Amino acid sequence: MPFVKYINFHKKQKKSYIINPLLVANLYYNAEQDYYVCPIGQHMTLISKTIRTTENGYTTVISKYQSQNCDGYPMRGQCHKSQTNRIIQVSHKLREYRKKAKELLTSERGIYHQSKRLLFLNSLFY
Repeated sequence: MPFVKYINFHKKQKKSYIINPLLVANLYYNAEQDYYVCPIGQHMTLISKTIRTTENGYTTVISKYQSQNCDGYPMRGQCHKSQTNRIIQVSHKLREYRKKAKELLTSERGIYHQSKRLLFLNSLFY
């Protein structure tokens, strides 16, 4: 089982991150019907899927979702900078990996491993 922290793990544990309704990670996702719900309650529907391949050959599917109508939304400037409706890009596989990693890292065993790592690192420098 991997107990490795992903990028921004600590940032995503902070209350300011968790309660921010504008972040993609905090939007409600309906997996059955494949849509997100934006902060004003609109469905963000799937508009395209793209396959990206990294330099080392790893391929990932990026799904793009777009809101229907952002006109009149008072927090539009904080929500997105686009002249059109908001578009988000999501890798569902990456979301699953991060969810699993978070479960492992915040479990009793994960916290134990973190404390042991800190003790080891402290012994190296002091």
